Amino acid sequence: MLKKDELTIYLTSKCQLSCKHCYRPDGEKELMPDDLFWILDKIKNKRTTFLGGEPLLYPHIKDCIEAFPKTIISTNSLLVENNIDKIKGVEGIQLSVEGGRQETEFLRGKDVWETAISAAQLLEKEGIQFYLRTSFWLGNLGFLEEFNTLGYPLVLMPRLDKPPLPEGATKGLFEEVLRHDNWILALPNFMQYLGKRGRCKAGSERLNVLYDGKITPCNFDLDYTIGRIGDDINRVERNIDIYLDVHKQIPTECLGCKNVEVCRGSCYMVKAYAGCPLRYNFSISDFMGRYKIGDKEMKEHTARLTGFMRRMLVC
Repeated sequence: MLKKDELTIYLTSKCQLSCKHCYRPDGEKELMPDDLFWILDKIKNKRTTFLGGEPLLYPHIKDCIEAFPKTIISTNSLLVENNIDKIKGVEGIQLSVEGGRQETEFLRGKDVWETAISAAQLLEKEGIQFYLRTSFWLGNLGFLEEFNTLGYPLVLMPRLDKPPLPEGATKGLFEEVLRHDNWILALPNFMQYLGKRGRCKAGSERLNVLYDGKITPCNFDLDYTIGRIGDDINRVERNIDIYLDVHKQIPTECLGCKNVEVCRGSCYMVKAYAGCPLRYNFSISDFMGRYKIGDKEMKEHTARLTGFMRRMLVC
């Protein structure tokens, strides 16, 4: 049996939305109960994130919540109200939006922003842990202030289809996120900036299963196949070793950086190393000096952020 801390599962490709930047395939695909039994039998994990499509459209979602450990559901929010009783046993809910109301409605559709905020209000009322998840890129950084008025936990992840941020913008984003009590940037080099052991967990600590049965090391990298449901698990494990030894190489841009042996270039899918300010000795002490923050206060703040990330977040 394979043992991994984190497991992400794309249960279904079905979705009610047609987001402009979506990478779902044509046609509808979903995992069968026998597929889920194989996963449970062959992979032992500590935390599970269900993705889609829209996982709340999956007919066996309640069974999945009960069968897998510490489940997080990543949803477009449209079905949260109708499924509130089913999801009360989850570890948390990820509500996916874009960089504010305008971009959300442009990319995801009319009224999606309002639906997500209504879902957040309902989850808060029911005592169910949740966070808003938005993708950032150079074109929407100026609109992130819209989240300030909401007060909800916010996780920022890079847009896969956009170029990486330049160094100055990355530095500014690091500091902007750190100015908030409940914002987190889901990048290994940001965790390194906080003084934590930020690293890409793909393959080493995380596996992903796609709705067509393909197994990949990362829920963003859907092309690198290390196996399929039904394969001999020992062969899958050997393929993981090959992926870690050959594919996950340290970018040459990062050579010489003091964080490189653990960070290893941050998220390889978005080439986060390209604009990483840590390569030029940028550190959290710069932020602390500018805002006159002491060591104890900063340690408490970063402990809250990383504690939230460990409980709830799979990038």
